[in-house]
Amino acid sequence: MALVSGWVLLTGLSLERTFLSVGYHHRVLEEVDGEDLQDYFLQAAPEELQSEARWDESIIYLALLRTAEEEWLREEAASAVEEYILFITGEQEELVVEIDLAGRRSVFLAELEKILGEHYPGVLDELGPQFLEQLLDRFDLPGELALVDLESRAELEPERRAELERLDRARTYLRYLPWICLAALTVAGFLWLGAGGTLIALGLGVLLSGASYYYLWPYGWEAAVVPFIERLAAEHGLLEMIWSREGQLFYNHAAKVFNRLALYTVFSGAAVLVFGLFVEGCSRLARTRSGRR
Repeated sequence: MALVSGWVLLTGLSLERTFLSVGYHHRVLEEVDGEDLQDYFLQAAPEELQSEARWDESIIYLALLRTAEEEWLREEAASAVEEYILFITGEQEELVVEIDLAGRRSVFLAELEKILGEHYPGVLDELGPQFLEQLLDRFDLPGELALVDLESRAELEPERRAELERLDRARTYLRYLPWICLAALTVAGFLWLGAGGTLIALGLGVLLSGASYYYLWPYGWEAAVVPFIERLAAEHGLLEMIWSREGQLFYNHAAKVFNRLALYTVFSGAAVLVFGLFVEGCSRLARTRSGRR
């Protein structure tokens, strides 16, 4: 029971420090390639920006890519991730993810003017500065790009709502069940094994759970985590593309967290085990001296 309780506890701690942690996603974002970030941005943009026949290799397309600079995209993505985590963990009811394009309008016009100047010198002098504004208005680009706008989970599709409900139940079990089991084991241990024996049993169980979890969690990742994310991203082109490209990056950062927690558990179990042996040794020594007397 101590071994299994350790696995459950480690799984809960690992989940809270990875997929349900804003910091974890921010660390992943820091390593995402800048060109991939631009692709994700264009995938989420209005249909006008997804038409390769109109935009690909065009001057306006190049200006748009320069406008969606890497630092700005990372900031917007980090903000979107924070909103999403607060939503799925139940800390806020609504989920509103918007990208402010109005603030990039002046940057876009400056980049467009620069590119036109490089390719067609003198054209702006002939057409006048109002040409850029007229060109931008022609495409009717929105001032704000709304990626998600939900007032509550009730607006989610039934399948995705069911997945989040299962996640809530799993978080509850992972948070409380191992502590209840360990408390029951401690009480039972003191009744039948004494203080030293209880510490030895618990320390050994925790040590073994950490050591085995270090080697077993990758199998759990493939069996549970990957299918869960694939179900959440199903029929959502942008999420599917992000997971297909960055899945290994998510895994690498999660591995650091899972392995570190497993090693902490090993050292903690070893410390409790050593202390239990010391207590048991002292207890036996005291009983021996008492018997001699």
